[in-house]
Amino acid sequence: MSHPLHLPRIVYLPGRKLLGVLYFEKIVPEAKGVFGSICAKYKIIVLDEILTAPPSFEEKRAKKLIFLDITDSSITRDSLFKELEGSGFFKIIDVVEPVAEGLLIDHVSHPIFISDHRAVIFWSSLYRVLKAIRGRFGTGGEAFLFYEGLDAGLETGRYSYEMVKSVGLSDPLEVFQKVFTKMFQAAGFGRMEVLELSDSGGRIAIYDCFECELGKGEGRPYAAFVRGLLAGALKYLLNKEFQVKELWCLATGYSHCLFELRAQ
Repeated sequence: MSHPLHLPRIVYLPGRKLLGVLYFEKIVPEAKGVFGSICAKYKIIVLDEILTAPPSFEEKRAKKLIFLDITDSSITRDSLFKELEGSGFFKIIDVVEPVAEGLLIDHVSHPIFISDHRAVIFWSSLYRVLKAIRGRFGTGGEAFLFYEGLDAGLETGRYSYEMVKSVGLSDPLEVFQKVFTKMFQAAGFGRMEVLELSDSGGRIAIYDCFECELGKGEGRPYAAFVRGLLAGALKYLLNKEFQVKELWCLATGYSHCLFELRAQ
């Protein structure tokens, strides 16, 4: 019998104060109880927790990512971290800051792996389309992939905007930089860095672009779906058409992909 698996990459609880923490935990029976006791003492609610790497029994520690609701807690973040580390069971590595009130997007866990294999999280509709196009048409389906990416970008841009407008984040460029880029990474598509962006255009670097990794050795820019995704998100958020050109690509030997954006 199978059961659904929830991957805690995004937590959305409007009106709540949230915090994500990446940390090492000693592999001893007492550790989890100590963490729970500290949270209970300061009225902190544990929302979700995952192992982000296989436990290392040689180093006697595990790497974990935890999402916390700190709405009713009066302890400062620094004091909380000091007490956790002072217990001797935990070492703080990184913090996932909310991108807006009540919204956490895990952008510290990248890339995603299943066992030793790179993994990408597809929404079910995207997965079916990409699999069918690549399987049946190969690179001949690039134009189709672009327009599928465009549609997906429009939807993701809309979703990003709708998710945060109720908490006061409504500037389109800010929504793109703070929310859409992290949604892109949380899905496992790659790590996006906005180099410059305005309503007239800009430049975006993408590291480990999943689509272009497939085309390594092709000797030509390979992003079709991702170009469409960028164009669609910008079209929704800024209400204008954008031309997206890939200047650098993993498939042509560069270490990352570079995209030029121009409003039409």
